[in-house]
Amino acid sequence: MIQKISNHFKYFAGFFLVFTISTFSQTNWIWQNPLPVGKNLNAGQAFDAQNCYIVGNAGAFVKTADAGANWQVIPTGTNNDLISASFIDMNTGVMGCSSGKILRTSDGGNSFQLITVDSVRDVKSIQLLPGGKAFAAGDKGLFLSSQDNGITWSKGFFDTVSIASLFFFDNNRGFLAGESGSIYSTSNGGNSWNLVNSNISLTISKILFTDNLNGWAFGREGLALKTVDGGITWTKFNAGFYGWLKTASILPGNQIITAGAPGVVFKSDNGGTTWNKISDSSKFSFNYSTFSGDNGWVFGNNGLIMHTTDAGANWEFQSEGSENTINSIDFLDPMIGTAVGDSGLILRTEDGGDTWVRQFTDQMTNLNDLYFLDTIRGWIVGDDGTILQTLDAGQNWVRQDISHLTTDDLYSIEGTKDQIKLPDKMAPILSQTMNPQEQPGEKGEPSSILTEEFTVSPPARLL
Repeated sequence: MIQKISNHFKYFAGFFLVFTISTFSQTNWIWQNPLPVGKNLNAGQAFDAQNCYIVGNAGAFVKTADAGANWQVIPTGTNNDLISASFIDMNTGVMGCSSGKILRTSDGGNSFQLITVDSVRDVKSIQLLPGGKAFAAGDKGLFLSSQDNGITWSKGFFDTVSIASLFFFDNNRGFLAGESGSIYSTSNGGNSWNLVNSNISLTISKILFTDNLNGWAFGREGLALKTVDGGITWTKFNAGFYGWLKTASILPGNQIITAGAPGVVFKSDNGGTTWNKISDSSKFSFNYSTFSGDNGWVFGNNGLIMHTTDAGANWEFQSEGSENTINSIDFLDPMIGTAVGDSGLILRTEDGGDTWVRQFTDQMTNLNDLYFLDTIRGWIVGDDGTILQTLDAGQNWVRQDISHLTTDDLYSIEGTKDQIKLPDKMAPILSQTMNPQEQPGEKGEPSSILTEEFTVSPPARLL
């Protein structure tokens, strides 16, 4: 049993877990942080206020039937990144994938078919239309069309430009957008293309229309282009946008939302005449938005999912867990465990990991390792000479002052009932002798179980 994964060995430990699983042809591991998945989420579709599908890297597919109160993780049978998605109903949909693949389902994700359409190029945008017609585009001029709901595909080329977004009004009229501000239009289902915009250097990430005449294109460095003549001409629109605008959605009542990185969300309530910033967080990267009426979701990297029921006036997180790196985990028995990580993260479980409760301190340094003598007495070490001690199962953590000895980063701690050591590879840096006679106070109040003096061995560089 692996009971502790230290910061030094987290990459090795990850390999070991994979090796163990493949060797025994089974797995007893359950993903726990963050929930529902920790992969980058790239595309999705809201069908109504309750139902939404989201897809992402490494074959990720999650769906909800209760407005996101619960998310079901659906195995897709592929490790390809799912980059784009389009559904005509809750059963039939297609997903553009990395490495020239398209994933298709006709039963709402109960089963999937993986279709090879190219040898290497990613399928970055895809659209399935009522009646069976479908279009897809991607890297280095890749363009695809289907006549049978995405079962079979025909491949064509129109340029060497990589395409990030497409929008089709019907089986014939459509637009592609991508590198170098390029926008192409077709009136014959992609048999021929006209370059209608190429006078900027920034990549366009999303193109969409509010009606037959008015459309928008968003991209890097706050790029926004607008058309009022059905896509014949496009002009830059200066609304104070910034960041990488990756996605946009049309809502009822002339509302438009665009979002991207780092954590920016802008909204217009008048068809794009004026815009207001409604979110700005450097912690997040929003990759896609999808709405049904005023109910919608934005989602992005590391499993981030946010939900709104009032057209973006208010948002709630539906992804759970910590985004901070977890550096060490220690289980004393099958039920009780503690995890520590970056930016002062401390998590404790008392139900075998089904739920984790965060324990807060005033320490925001990275915490690298931990050792528990029993279920209530433990120590944590971290950067800048940090040592934290608890005598009440983590309800309170107290910093031990060793600034007179070292302020170096501490990466490892180990101990026995008699002694605690903070070793490096070759020799202990610090050690502290336990006083076996002192126990927690008679009335449950903790008392110190450590002597006052640390001993210091010759310093050795931690690698």
